[in-house]
Order: sequence, then structure tokens, then C-alpha cells
Amino acid sequence: MIEVTIYKDSDSDHIIGFHTYGHAEYADAGYDIICSAVSAIVITTVNSIERLTGEKASCRQEQEQGEIELMFDHVPNEKADLLLQSMMLGLSDIETQYGSEYLNVNTKEV
Repeated sequence: MIEVTIYKDSDSDHIIGFHTYGHAEYADAGYDIICSAVSAIVITTVNSIERLTGEKASCRQEQEQGEIELMFDHVPNEKADLLLQSMMLGLSDIETQYGSEYLNVNTKEV
């Protein structure tokens, strides 16, 4: 299962980061449409934030475990916020369509 934790600022309710971990195990490696979709959404979000928003965030990745973590040390600007909201929407839609046994999206106030 892929676990996604979305970190929200407790004061502003804005997304200030996220952590993804695991593999969906929906299908064999290379054929897993859930892993592919989640990876595409998350990596596009990270790349878009880095290249299009002017924001800086810490990001670490461990590919074998399916782990990506992105964290801001502040509330991000409107562009980054919109990208993060879009990512959360896409991931939540996948969870709804395929089930939480493959993808579990949670939010946590920090």
C-alpha cells in the first residue's frame, strides 16, 4: 500500500509538505497503474514547485521504497499552494476510485 501524509499548517490550514511511502501492489512491478499514477502526480508536483513557483523546499527521495518527502519551513506562496492542493485532489481521487487498500491519503496538522 502507498501511504501519503499531507502536512497542514495548524495556524493557516495550508499544505506545508507531504510524505509518500510504499508501493500499491495493485499489479506486478512495471504494470502497476496506481503506482504509476501516484508517482506521476507527486513527481510532477515536486518539479513544478521547484521550477515554476520560486519557492524553496527540502525534498528527499528513496526510490526503492517509493518514498518522497517535501517540506517547507513556511507557508508556501499561492502558486505552490495551488499545486499542492491539485496533488491532494488527484491522489484522493485515486484513493476513492481504487480503494484505500492500495492508496491511503491522510492529513496531519503540524
